[in-house]
Parts: sequence; C-alpha cells; structure tokens
Amino acid sequence: MTEPVLAQWRRAGPNIRLLLGTGLATGIILIGLTPRSLFGIDVAWPFAGLVAAVGWARVGLSIRPMLALCLLGLLQDLTSMAPLGCFVIVNLVTYGLYAAMAGALDTAHDPVLDRLLPYLSLLAGTVMLWLVAYMLASQTVALLPLLGAWLTTSLLYPIVQPLLQLNRRPGEFGGLA
Repeated sequence: MTEPVLAQWRRAGPNIRLLLGTGLATGIILIGLTPRSLFGIDVAWPFAGLVAAVGWARVGLSIRPMLALCLLGLLQDLTSMAPLGCFVIVNLVTYGLYAAMAGALDTAHDPVLDRLLPYLSLLAGTVMLWLVAYMLASQTVALLPLLGAWLTTSLLYPIVQPLLQLNRRPGEFGGLA
C-alpha cells in the first residue's frame, strides 16, 4: 500500500521540492497566456516568479533556486514580451531582498514579521516591475494593473507557499539546493 502523498512530501528532499515548485510556477506562467477575463472584466494574473522567489528565500540563499528563478524570469520575459532579463533581475532582487530581511530580522520568533515580510517583499518586487516598465516606456505607467497583479500575487502566495518550502530550516546548510 502506498504512503499518503502528504507523508511522502514531508520526506521529499530539496531537489524534488525545487523541481516541483519550478514546475508549478511554470504552469502558472503558462496558464497566464490564456485569455483572462471574468464577466468581461480583465483579471490581473499573478507574478509566479515573485511568489517562487519569496517562497524559496525563506531558508536563505542558494544557487539552484537562483538558477530556477532565472529560467522563470526568462519565461516571464518571453510571455509578457518584456526585454530579456527584466523579470530575471526583479526575481533575483526580490529573492535576495527577502533572504536578507529574513536573515537580519528575527522572523522565527516574531510571528507578525513572519506573516508580513513576504507580502512586503512581493510589494517591493511589484514596485520594481513598475519602475522597470516606467524606465522602458519613458512615461508614467498605469498603477491599477500592477496593483491588481500584486493583489493576485499576494492571494496566490499563501496557497502555494507550502509547496515552495525546500525542506530546510532557516540557516541550515543545504548545499546547492
């Protein structure tokens, strides 16, 4: 008899978790290519790369999540017709920002910080995307679509965050994963 999926997931190593998290984020990005309207109203699609960046940064910096974020960023660049590297840079900066803030602040003993910090990091990533769009367009970019994307990204985060945990404790050496 097979073990329950949850028990297998608890025993899964960081490499399997990283691959599944990358696949999940890729799927979210690719589903975003479909028309997204509800009763004639355009629905903002979440930035899956930012969700992955914050989810993977909870345990600190590591090379494999950074490489996965580069691939996700390139996919986001291609699907959104942004110049190559825009989403890569924003994903990596958001990853580093969250890891630095979580390392500098005592999130393990402060539940308010532990709950608030991911959303502030997602907001910082969204603001960086707005700044990149502003610099590329050389004019003011509409805030409402980015605010909608931040809201959907913030709603997506608590749903997929357990799937993005790399099965390491903060500060634990995890090698390349």
